[in-house]
Amino acid sequence: MGTMRIPVFVSRPSDKHLQSPRHKEILAEVDQLMEDHALEARTLGSTDYSLGPPLQTVLAIGRHCAGGLILGLQKEKVGTPPGERAYPTPWNNLEAGILFALRLPLLVWREPGIEGGIFDFGTSGDFVQEINDSFSARNPQVRAVFSKWQAEVSRVYYSLD
Repeated sequence: MGTMRIPVFVSRPSDKHLQSPRHKEILAEVDQLMEDHALEARTLGSTDYSLGPPLQTVLAIGRHCAGGLILGLQKEKVGTPPGERAYPTPWNNLEAGILFALRLPLLVWREPGIEGGIFDFGTSGDFVQEINDSFSARNPQVRAVFSKWQAEVSRVYYSLD
């Protein structure tokens, strides 16, 4: 029997918006960090599906999670000229707002150029982390940030109130 994992909501662009090999690498690193910290990713449209309204589903999933991980990756659209302003999926902000209202500890990571809403420093009271070239599951600074958040997630998950 496997180790019990703590469920956390992961807000990220859907696979159809991730054409970049770098995005696939970033998600693989995040998957490794989740595994290393005994966390289970729950994502609308990836691990969880619903026939109901998506926002209602996000709320339902969020109620069963002990934390939120917001990944601000540039949405890629066919025909977008290089150097054009980068936009995250608008779902990042909607999902982060719901998770914040549920009082879940949030960890926010963003690619350079992603800004606005949850990605602005100080918005949630949590520090916004930059996904740069050294972002890796083996990077001690990345692991330290993830471990600190995981400790808060554990506290929420194992609290009795």
